[in-house]
Amino acid sequence: MRFKLLEPICLTEAREILMEQENVAIMAGGTDLLVKIKAGLIKPSIVPVSMSTSTFATWAEKQVSILFSATKLP
Repeated sequence: MRFKLLEPICLTEAREILMEQENVAIMAGGTDLLVKIKAGLIKPSIVPVSMSTSTFATWAEKQVSILFSATKLP
């Protein structure tokens, strides 16, 4: 269970991590993520920890929403 722990200082830096790196798992609270890592269910190479969990989680939710909106079939 080895991974690189990153602590972005702003949303721009967090976005760059998500866009430029592969195999990233976001830690926002972390208990669920750590349980999955320990169980071997996921094996992230990078885990960014948000400077403000609520701000980062809100941003991540918007990105997922945008992704699903962009891929919706007419």
